[in-house]
Amino acid sequence: MSNAEATSEGNATSGETVVVKWDEGWGIQEAGRVHSLLVEALSGGGSVCIDLEDAERVDTATLQLLCAARADAASRGIDWQWKGSSAAFERAVEQLGLGSALGVGRK
Repeated sequence: MSNAEATSEGNATSGETVVVKWDEGWGIQEAGRVHSLLVEALSGGGSVCIDLEDAERVDTATLQLLCAARADAASRGIDWQWKGSSAAFERAVEQLGLGSALGVGRK
């Protein structure tokens, strides 16, 4: 089971940066919880930062949630940032052709 968590620099409702830390793997089993983390991160209107430094397992369901959350952030003018990366994340994004949708990889 994953240990994914959301931590914030400040408070999600104060408009400050919310950091969502990806611990190990977010799979389909965690999709509901990941969705809740992303909704909470976007609720304050401040910046959102996804910390990928510990991402070991990446699946399609998680990437779909990230694509939707990033698009929602963009439509609401919320700054979206990535911190770090992992080989697993980069490989999955490339295999699924989601670099443009996620704003990562080759430009």
